[in-house]
Amino acid sequence: MRLNSDNNNASAPREGRRWPAHLLVVGLVALAAQVVMVLAARQYQAEALISISDQMKRQKLYSRGYDAALQSVGLYPFTGYGYYFAADHAALLARPEEAARLLDRAEPFMPHLPQLLRFRGQILHKRREYAEAAVALARYLKMDPQPAGSAGQFIDLLAQCLYRSNQPAGATIELNRAESYAEYREVSLHARAINAVMLRQPAMALALMRRCEPPAGGSDPVDPKELFSAAASAQRLDTMSEVLEKYRREAPLSPAMNKVLALGYVKAGRASDGLMLLQLLAGQMPEDPEVWLLLGDISIEMQRRDWAASFYKEHLRRLPESPFAAEIEAKLGTKP
Repeated sequence: MRLNSDNNNASAPREGRRWPAHLLVVGLVALAAQVVMVLAARQYQAEALISISDQMKRQKLYSRGYDAALQSVGLYPFTGYGYYFAADHAALLARPEEAARLLDRAEPFMPHLPQLLRFRGQILHKRREYAEAAVALARYLKMDPQPAGSAGQFIDLLAQCLYRSNQPAGATIELNRAESYAEYREVSLHARAINAVMLRQPAMALALMRRCEPPAGGSDPVDPKELFSAAASAQRLDTMSEVLEKYRREAPLSPAMNKVLALGYVKAGRASDGLMLLQLLAGQMPEDPEVWLLLGDISIEMQRRDWAASFYKEHLRRLPESPFAAEIEAKLGTKP
C-alpha cells in the first residue's frame, strides 16, 4: 500500500510557484521604466546626430551630414526628422530619387510640416513627376499661403507643374489667385503666358508676353526651354509657333528662342520655314555648333540627306567631340 501511495504522489502534478500579484506589477513597471529610459537615451542621441547633420550642411559636408541623419534614424525613427535631413543631403548630393524615397518615409511622422511638402514638390518637379509635384505644392501653399519671400516662386512652380501635367485649367485657377496679390502679379506673368499657349489661346499668350519682363539674364519674354518643353509635351507647338511668329514682328527674339521657333515650325509640318530661319541664324552666328546640328536634323526630316551631310559636317568641324557624332553617323549611314 505504501509503494502505491508513493507512486501516486510521484505521478501527481506539482503546482508551480506563484508570485504575488503586486510583485508582478512592480516587475512590469520596472521593465517599462527601463524601456522608457532606453528610448529617451536613444532619442537624445538621435537629436544630437540631427544637430550634427545640420552643421554638416552648413559646412557643405553633405556626405557626412547624410550619414549622421541615417544614424539618427537607426537610433530613433519615430519623429521623421532623420529621414527629412537625410533627404535634404541626398538632394544636395544630386540623388533626387533617393531624396524622394526618404521623404516618403518621413511624411507619415510629419504630415502637417509645410517645409516637407514644399521640399517634396521641388524634388518631384526635378524628377519630372509633375502631377504628384502639383499635389504636394498645392497642399504646401494651402498650409502656408504667403511664405515669406518666396510665395511668387512657389505659385509659379505649382502653375508650371499643373500645365506640364496637362492641367492648364488648374494652373489658371492658381495663377488667378496669384493675381490677387500685387507683389506676385508680375512674377506670375511668365507662367500665365505659357499657360495660355497650353490653353490654345494665342491672342492671350501674345498679350501676356508683351507685359512680361525678361527673366534674369535673358532677353525673351519667357524662358525658351520652358516654353518649348511645355508646348511639346502638350502637343501645342503649333500654337507656340503662331505666338512667337507674331511676337517676332514686334520685338527681336534671342538666338535660343529663334531655335525654339524653328523647331516648332518643323514639328508643325513647316520644315521649310524652320530651315530658312535656321539658315538665317547660321549667317548671324556661324560658330554655333547647335545651329548646324539643327539644320542637319531638319534636312533629314525633309529627306534631303545631301544637305544634312553638309550641315552635320559643319557641326562636327566646330565641335569635333560632339556627343551626337554616333547618332549623326547612324542617320546618314556613313560619316559626313
